[in-house]
Amino acid sequence: MSKEWEKELHEHLRYEPDTGLFFWTDKAHRSFKNKLAGSLDNEGYIRITFQGKHYQAHRLAWFMTHGKWPNQQIDHIDGKRSNNQIHNLRDVDNQTNACNRNKASSNNKSKLLGVSQHGKKWQARITRKGLIKHIGTFDTPIEAYEAYIRERSHG
Repeated sequence: MSKEWEKELHEHLRYEPDTGLFFWTDKAHRSFKNKLAGSLDNEGYIRITFQGKHYQAHRLAWFMTHGKWPNQQIDHIDGKRSNNQIHNLRDVDNQTNACNRNKASSNNKSKLLGVSQHGKKWQARITRKGLIKHIGTFDTPIEAYEAYIRERSHG
C-alpha cells in the first residue's frame, strides 16, 4: 500500500485500540461522520470497506497500530472473531491460529472440533506444534469429543 493510501486511511478511519472499534472521521462522507465503521460477516469477523475494497478489521487494526501488515495470520486470543482490541490480537502462523479454534470446520461431518468419522467409528485427534496426536477411536462422536476436550484441557 502506498503512503498516500495509508495517509487517507488514517484520515478517514479512527481505530480505538482499547475497544477494538473503528469509526469514520470528519474526513469521511458526511452521512458516515463519527459512525461505527464495518459490519459483521457470515463468519463472525468485522469487515470494513475502504476505497471500494473490503478489509478484515483485525488486519486493519494491526496495520493501524504497528504501521505494517501482519507477517502471517491474526489470531483472536479469546477466540471471539469480532473482538479487535489490540491486546487480543497476535500475528501467528496457521497452526498456532488453529489451536484457538472453538468450532469444527463446516465440512466436518461430526460438527465437533477434533472429531472425524473413521469407518463406523469416530476418532479424536489433536494437533500441537505441527504434530497430530491420535487420542482414540470411539463408538459415538460425543465420546470422541469428550476425549478431545479432556486432552485439550491438559495441553
